[in-house]
Amino acid sequence: MNWLKTRIIVHQKIRDDLVSLFINGGFQVRKTEGGSYLFPLLPKLKISSVEFIERLRFEDGIIVTPGCLFGNDSKSRFRINFPKTTIRQSVQWRLFLTGRSNLC
Repeated sequence: MNWLKTRIIVHQKIRDDLVSLFINGGFQVRKTEGGSYLFPLLPKLKISSVEFIERLRFEDGIIVTPGCLFGNDSKSRFRINFPKTTIRQSVQWRLFLTGRSNLC
């Protein structure tokens, strides 16, 4: 298998893993067909959406962008970029801390 095909498979696994985490945490999110980001809809959280995004960004080092920067229709969303390596542990921990996951 060549490098590109391997990279695509790894990338899809990271994406699918994050989609599952968010769905299991009560978020609405769909798989992207390409790219390195997801655009989840925020459910009701125990903390504000701004605080959730800031914690992902500043405490966990995850690249996130508030949805409001993409227009009024996206205020309840955020864009999360995922790198070549998985960010699963950080997202899982953050969901647990906000009461959206039981870390199972």
